[in-house]
Amino acid sequence: MGGSETLPERLCVRPTSETLFCDHWSHIVHSWRDLPCLYNQWCSVLRWEKTTRPFLRGREFLWQEGHTIHATEEEARKETLRMLEVYAECCEKMLAMIQGIYRSNFVIIGLPIAKSLMGGSQMGTVAVLIAVVVPVFNMLAVITLEVFNCSKIRLGRLVLDILKNPLILASAAGILALLVKLKLPPFAESVLADMPTLAR
Repeated sequence: MGGSETLPERLCVRPTSETLFCDHWSHIVHSWRDLPCLYNQWCSVLRWEKTTRPFLRGREFLWQEGHTIHATEEEARKETLRMLEVYAECCEKMLAMIQGIYRSNFVIIGLPIAKSLMGGSQMGTVAVLIAVVVPVFNMLAVITLEVFNCSKIRLGRLVLDILKNPLILASAAGILALLVKLKLPPFAESVLADMPTLAR
């Protein structure tokens, strides 16, 4: 039973990881010479909660944590600070992949598919849709990065990051070029005309 609900499948409930690791170390650590022990754990965690946190986790989620044991407090503190730097570097330098994963490939793939399916008659509608989809996707990507940046959300910085986003700037430049009726050079028009062949 989970609360008052019958579970659809049987689940094995285990102690917390700290209990498991301490029991494990009690069997393998016999001297300070066996230290340090550094473990990195990935596991699927189920928390039976009445309310979950939308966009952060459901009842079941993937969990990563480190468990270490050291000979001295100084070594333990040093390892903790080292891993905090690793997490900070991951958040600041590697999480840009969120935008790459989150961003739609609508412009690259969607345009050729739309032209192949509907011909040139509906390309105006598709182009207008791009002007909306690309900025919205990128604004959401910037907001996602800021939410998971492990720090307090600052509205001013968030707005500035959105305004500095290259694809949002490119979308704004495209709208401006459209308004002033800027003509593309012939080689650019030729490249764009060949893009529908990618969808065939």
